[in-house]
Amino acid sequence: IASQVIDLCVDGPTLYVLSYQKLSVVPLDAPVFGEAAFINMPSGWSTSSYRSRVYAAAGTAYVTQRTGYITYDVTNRLAPTLLNNANSSGQYGWKQIVLNGSGLGICAVGNTSTGDQLQGIDLYDTTDPHVNNNYITTFITPGVARAVTLYNGLAYVASYYQGLTVLNYLPYDTHHIPPTVSFTVTNTGGGVLSNQHLFVDVDAHDDVQVRNVTLLV
Repeated sequence: IASQVIDLCVDGPTLYVLSYQKLSVVPLDAPVFGEAAFINMPSGWSTSSYRSRVYAAAGTAYVTQRTGYITYDVTNRLAPTLLNNANSSGQYGWKQIVLNGSGLGICAVGNTSTGDQLQGIDLYDTTDPHVNNNYITTFITPGVARAVTLYNGLAYVASYYQGLTVLNYLPYDTHHIPPTVSFTVTNTGGGVLSNQHLFVDVDAHDDVQVRNVTLLV
């Protein structure tokens, strides 16, 4: 990977490496560790002073830029393709996007590129990866939201000057509709051998969101 690395993301047996020039694909289940494919960043893409971040799930990779996020089709990880590079909003302080697995993107954003004014967490509808401007609502955080991660259905936000903010971005699920869960196991070679990697791909869906999944062996 020739240029400076900005961010890393692992999705199943694949490592995605974001640099200033391209998004690289590194298979973790290949005999040799190294770049197997890449796609150049689109013309006009701009990283912010906080750097850009990459997130991948369910065959789509999301890369934040100064004014929104870019989507890539990585269903075939050896042939990634651009889906949408349109600006997501009129904001200029995008930093990170993570998905809850049920059609929501939780985004650390702001309204300026300097990061010193209105900052918080935006919710976006990410049901269609071809559309990246389907804004839902904003949650203002006590400090400047620099990064976000999800755990047990809650968002944990790293806020500049104000530490950690825990955000309940969805109401509790009262519909009593059970989730659906399936999984596939790859690289078994007819059996599971000691000292070998075993990748389990879990496909979990819920009408609101999946809080967590526990696998029992």
